[in-house]
Amino acid sequence: MNEEPIKYEPGGHEKKRLEEVLASEKLIKETFDELTNNVKYKEFFEQYHPGSVSEFIKEYANQKAQWARFGGMYIKLEEDRAVQFREDAEQYLWLVNQKKLFNIQCLWRAGKIELDGVESIYEFTWHWEMDTKRCPFLPPITHEEFDVLKKAIVSENGFGMGPTYKGDDFFAQMSFKWQGYDEFKKYYNAHGESPFPDWYNFYDMYMGTGNLFLLEDLRGPKEIRYMMIGHDYIYPEQKFLENHPEVELPFEVLADKAKQTPVQVPAPAAPIESRPFLQNNDDTVLEFMNRFDEAEELIDYAGYCIDALRESYEEHYDIEGIVDFLLHAEDVIPMKASWNWEEGLHDAMYEYKHKKELEVLDDVFEDYLMRKENNIPLDLNNEYLTYAEMGKGFAVNWKAKVLAGRKVCGEPEDFNF
Repeated sequence: MNEEPIKYEPGGHEKKRLEEVLASEKLIKETFDELTNNVKYKEFFEQYHPGSVSEFIKEYANQKAQWARFGGMYIKLEEDRAVQFREDAEQYLWLVNQKKLFNIQCLWRAGKIELDGVESIYEFTWHWEMDTKRCPFLPPITHEEFDVLKKAIVSENGFGMGPTYKGDDFFAQMSFKWQGYDEFKKYYNAHGESPFPDWYNFYDMYMGTGNLFLLEDLRGPKEIRYMMIGHDYIYPEQKFLENHPEVELPFEVLADKAKQTPVQVPAPAAPIESRPFLQNNDDTVLEFMNRFDEAEELIDYAGYCIDALRESYEEHYDIEGIVDFLLHAEDVIPMKASWNWEEGLHDAMYEYKHKKELEVLDDVFEDYLMRKENNIPLDLNNEYLTYAEMGKGFAVNWKAKVLAGRKVCGEPEDFNF
C-alpha cells in the first residue's frame, strides 16, 4: 500500500522568510535578464571590458535584491536612532510616577486616604505599577518634582536598586518591583535601614516624604491572611497553609474542618525543618564536585563552562553595537583614557547618551504637561499595553483569592475589613 508523503507545512515565521527568499531570487533573475537583454544598457556597458560587465550585472542583481529585502529594516533603525534619546528621557518621568504611587500606597494602607476603585494592595504592586500612565488617582508630575528628578539624573545618584536586592544578582534585579511594599517592609524590620532604591531616598530627601513608609500598615497583613486562606480554598491540593503556620484560622473554621475529618490517632508532630534549601547554583555545584573528589580535569571543564555562561548573562560590551552607535552620532565624542579599551568605548557611549537625554528632557516634560492640560492621552505602545494587561490580570487573580478567604472565614465577600 502506497502512502502519500506527509506534506511539510512551514510555520508563520518560516513561511514569511521563505516568501522573502523566493521574492529575492525572482528579483535577481528579473534584474539579470533585464540588464543582459535590454538594448538600452548596451551603450553604457560597451565602455567597459566585457569580462567585467557580466560580473557587474550579477553583483548588481544580488545587491538590488538585498536592498529590496532589508532596506525597510535599516530605515527603521535610522528612525529609531533619531528618537531614541527622547524615548529614553521619557522613561525618567515614569520613575517619578512610581515614587508618587508608592507614597499613595503607604497612605492608603495606613487608612489615611480612600481611593475610588482601589480595593486591594495588589492593585498597587501589580496593576498600577505596570500602568502608571493611565492611573486615575495619580496626580500629574509637578515642576518641583521634575526639578528633583533632574538633580538626581545629574548627580547619577537616583536610579540604583536598594539593599533589598544585591547589585550583582541579575534575577533579583529582573524581579525588582517599585511598588514592592511588603518586601521593603520585611527588609526594614530585619535590618532597621532604608530598603529603598536610591531614587526613592533621593526623592524623600528633597520632598520630605520619608515618614510615609513608617505609617502603620493596617491593610496589608489582613489581606495577605485572607489571600492565603483563599488560596487553599481554591487550590486545596497545594496545601498552601501547611507552609504558613503563622496564619491563624477562626475557631469556627477549625471546628468545621474537624467535623469533616475522620477521627484518627494523632501522629507525633514533625519537627520544624530549619535546615536551608540546597541551592542549585554554580558555586554550590563546584563546591560539591570538589568535596566528593570529581576528576580534576572535569572540575576544570566545569569552571571554564560556568565562566563562559556567566559572561553571556552578566553585563558585557557589544563592541560592534557600540562602535555603530558612536559612528552614527551627530557630534564628535571624546574618549577618556581607560585601562580597558572596551570599557572606554562603553563609557564614551554612556556619557554621550546621558548628555543627549538631558538635552531633550525639558522638551519631554513640556510635552507631558501639554498633554495633561489638554486631556491628550499619553503614548502607549504594544509592549506597554501588554504588560499593563498582564499586571491587571495578576491583581484580579489575587483579589479572587482574598474574597475566597473571606468566604471561608464566614465573612462578607467584600474588601471592607
